[in-house]
Amino acid sequence: MRALGEAFTTRPVLALALAARAALAAVLAWVIVAPFDGVADQYAYYAPFGAVVVVSTTVMGSLRTSAEVFLALTVGASLGLVVQALSLPSPLAVGLVVGIGTLLSPLRWLGAMGSWAPISALFVLILGAGQPENFVAGYLGLTSLGAMVGTAVNLLMPPLHFVATERAQESLREALVTQLDVLAERLDEQSPADDATVLETPERLRRRGLAVEDLAAQALGGPRVNWRLLRRQERANRVQERGSALAALALAVGGIVDTLDRQAGPHEVRAPWRSPLGEPTARALRATAEVLRAVDQPEGRQRYDEARDLVDALARAVPAVPAAELEDRFTAGSLVLGLRRTLDAVEPTAG
Repeated sequence: MRALGEAFTTRPVLALALAARAALAAVLAWVIVAPFDGVADQYAYYAPFGAVVVVSTTVMGSLRTSAEVFLALTVGASLGLVVQALSLPSPLAVGLVVGIGTLLSPLRWLGAMGSWAPISALFVLILGAGQPENFVAGYLGLTSLGAMVGTAVNLLMPPLHFVATERAQESLREALVTQLDVLAERLDEQSPADDATVLETPERLRRRGLAVEDLAAQALGGPRVNWRLLRRQERANRVQERGSALAALALAVGGIVDTLDRQAGPHEVRAPWRSPLGEPTARALRATAEVLRAVDQPEGRQRYDEARDLVDALARAVPAVPAAELEDRFTAGSLVLGLRRTLDAVEPTAG
């Protein structure tokens, strides 16, 4: 359910695909249990419930959630049965299952479904009164069956998130091009501090970079259980590599912005690197921006080679920074790593 909500608010196209798989899983789970009588007929609605819960944006997400659902329900149901057998007053019994269930919910092997332990215990205690065995069989068994159906749907119709992932990377790439250009201008022209409204805060850059990297890792990484992804493994690897490189560059650029902000006073020039680092840093930033701007363009190779040379020149300038300016040296060194990693990820292919 959480995956559905996140997808609807952030990636509408993915949300539609996810909703379609969830609906299909729920219908299949209901159809499977419909012919049966007894417990299956009495508690049939738990099957589609379990199916919807485990349908996720990734195959591995469904497999993991399915196992966590079964474990959390088992822990909660067992707790509910034990407390029910004690024949305690209702208020005390309710408080006991909720309290103990809540204490058990952070167990690591229950994962994100840990909060279901006290809920499951409460269901067994209240709804299963008089027929605890039948209720547990229906609740635990049918929900688990539905979870397996949901997992099967994801395995047979695994999602691919290339478009959404590449769009997120494209957005970050464009933002970083702007940041690199603005920073290069600040270092070259020594612009006033009050003319820096285009620069994003280091924290925002870091969050955007991590979000892009996480999206690629969750959607395209992990164990190879997505048969559709296996047929596009080269593209998936390239997308993941670019995501990681852009995240590293966002972190490095944020470090420069932070350094300039702290070293420049409110009325000073926003360019503290005026000797060994100012000029080579500006050139490397601007050249990398040009490479990012020309990704998949015919002139990409020439710009890539030029950027490589200028980043290497910046790397050679770093040791020349006086020991007293250790922060500048550290920030520039991090920037060199970020720029090189980005260039590696977007290097034009031969031919």
